[in-house]
Amino acid sequence: NMLFATINGDIGYVMTGVFPKRKYEVIHGAYPKKGWLAENQWEGILFPKDMPHLLNPKSGAIINANNIVASKHAKYGLSHSFSFSHRAIRIKEMIFEKINKGKKLN
Repeated sequence: NMLFATINGDIGYVMTGVFPKRKYEVIHGAYPKKGWLAENQWEGILFPKDMPHLLNPKSGAIINANNIVASKHAKYGLSHSFSFSHRAIRIKEMIFEKINKGKKLN
């Protein structure tokens, strides 16, 4: 995964890696399967445009703490091994408490 900021003031997130396109959602792929059966074969590789990504969100911040990453761009299940979102939620609360008080973050 890659979080980035540019010298032009853009911020973004891109999920990186090579992920198989599966017939079933990832939860069905979480356990060993009989690879010789057609129903368990990969249907290809996900293209970068199919991976979760975000550029310049309206909130002005991108927060991730190993929680599940989802966006309108995510068409396929990628994994089931993410942390719960409680850490990201708390980080967001702490960041926006400071922003709402007029404090700068860097």
